[in-house]
Amino acid sequence: MEELKRHQSILISSIRRIAWVFDAFIIFTLSVVGLFLIVWIVYEFYLVLSGQLPLERGGLSILGSVLILYAISELLSEEIKHIRGGAVSIRAFVGVALAAIIRKVLIISLSPEKVQELITLALVLVALGLVFWLIHKVESSS
Repeated sequence: MEELKRHQSILISSIRRIAWVFDAFIIFTLSVVGLFLIVWIVYEFYLVLSGQLPLERGGLSILGSVLILYAISELLSEEIKHIRGGAVSIRAFVGVALAAIIRKVLIISLSPEKVQELITLALVLVALGLVFWLIHKVESSS
């Protein structure tokens, strides 16, 4: 019996070390991607200001990149909370999905022939917004 408990303890501590390596890799990767994205946003500003990218497309592109940066920031924040022992919040993932759908709506809004796809995304956006609100309401009440 003692032998079994010792093996279980070794197995659990090994799995915890492996999970920590995964968490550290996720934090490192999200941080590097976030830094690259900041450089990309600055480059997009340069393209707009120099006139190489039209203001309408450039503004939407910058906004889309900022939404991606927001998503990375949310995921990074949640991963840090997770490493500190907190529970992972589903609200962060729904927020990331909302940001992604909003970005897609912004891109599709430039093409007037994609009305059907825009309506579909609007319905998805409303559904995700409702889920986000419900999760927020449940989390804040507990």
